[in-house]
Amino acid sequence: MPFMTLIIHGWSDQGESFTNLKAFLSTNGFPADSIYYGDWLSREDNITYNDVCAALNYELYKRGFIDDRGNGLVDLNVIVHSTGGLIIRHWISQYYFHMDDETTLARELKRCPVKNIVMLAPANFGSPLAEMGKSWIGGIIKGTHQPDLNFFSTGRQILNGLELGSEYQWVLAHRDLIRIYPYFSSAGIQTTVLVGTTGYGGVAGFFADKPGSDGTVIISGCNLNSVKFSLVPPPLFDKNDNKSGWQYVQPPLEVAFCTFSGLNHRTIIDTANTGSFILNALSAGTGPNREVAFKEMMRTLDAQTAKVYASGEAKQYQQFIVHVQDEDEIAIKDFTLEFLVIRKSGFGALVDGGKSIDDMEQSASLQFQDLMGHDVNSYSQNASFRSFLVDVDAAKDIFAKADRNFKEEAIPAFRVYVPEVDDLITYDLKPLHIVALDASIPGNIQGTNVDHVKPDFLYPNTTTLMEINVRRISTNTAWVSTIPTKHA
Repeated sequence: MPFMTLIIHGWSDQGESFTNLKAFLSTNGFPADSIYYGDWLSREDNITYNDVCAALNYELYKRGFIDDRGNGLVDLNVIVHSTGGLIIRHWISQYYFHMDDETTLARELKRCPVKNIVMLAPANFGSPLAEMGKSWIGGIIKGTHQPDLNFFSTGRQILNGLELGSEYQWVLAHRDLIRIYPYFSSAGIQTTVLVGTTGYGGVAGFFADKPGSDGTVIISGCNLNSVKFSLVPPPLFDKNDNKSGWQYVQPPLEVAFCTFSGLNHRTIIDTANTGSFILNALSAGTGPNREVAFKEMMRTLDAQTAKVYASGEAKQYQQFIVHVQDEDEIAIKDFTLEFLVIRKSGFGALVDGGKSIDDMEQSASLQFQDLMGHDVNSYSQNASFRSFLVDVDAAKDIFAKADRNFKEEAIPAFRVYVPEVDDLITYDLKPLHIVALDASIPGNIQGTNVDHVKPDFLYPNTTTLMEINVRRISTNTAWVSTIPTKHA
């Protein structure tokens, strides 16, 4: 089948910003008539991601990229910038790969036209500027200025999904990333992520530049190589078990990722900077030995990224998205996490209540709490979702120092606090008294790929999903008795 290329822009942008990219591709072996712009309305308040993807699906059908049943009629390269990453991921998950099994994976990889994706600073896990975009300032600067559209609208539904720690990102990640049989892989849809490590600087940088960002998106939120951990309470009637345990999925995703010093969210699309990398990514996915070629490119990009951080020009961050809910999956919006540094040898005694945190543990815990709480964002539409941006090297330094002071291994842990609803409804917090973030404690973690879990839970330049399930207690709201109750 013929190869076509689709370029999808981000929020508040247009295809016109990528004419140089099309010209670059057309002079490097891609016929101009095979390169299309995927334009979409990003600043209309009532438009949702579902709306955009439904319209995109119809356009691809009209252009002959897919048939009326969604079967690919061409092989498709997709190049996205910023929010365009969410658009293509949403479209693929909406129309393909609904089931997570080996048979579905093989069938849908044949049906789906997308073979290669190059993501330029994608907003896969949000932007710290999304809240500003919804403000009146955002309406003036970035809002729609066309009289035939909603004047000054900024795309509120789209920006809600772009917020750090948004529920939309959580749901989408469970559709396309947290899978037993992933489709982003060297043998499937080959995906390459390129992002700069430098902010805008100047006046723009004063408002936009945030630690760990390229001026617009969180660098660790660009990567798709995510892990999910779920904290599950012990069985209800198990009186011998008073601690929660981790269940998790660590999918073996193969996503190429590369950072560039000196580039920001705008300059990452300049082909003078990243053009050769885009060509390499597309060519790796089209040759006869595409799996081998892609894996080799992954190693090359890993080495490039290592050089960027070895130079000391940028710090490596990890983003945690935490979601707290009860056992019926009802959101718990009022909660507090207290992060701790404890002696590994004393974990069991802390859980059993036979030991308290000592002064040295308390001192290290205060440093860890300050680090974890330095950059926290609650999702404006549902506070049960929160994002934590963490300096990975700073976290490692805290634990290295604690190891020396304790003269034994220090491990990360946390406590969960949830206030009672009222006199009748409360939460069982005993299993959450001390929760260790350590895979080397026997029985602490159960799930797939146990051997691949890193004990310290630190994964630089990635987003980690953490789901905390809390048991809701309402034992005084029903009775079973041989004697009936009477009306008051």
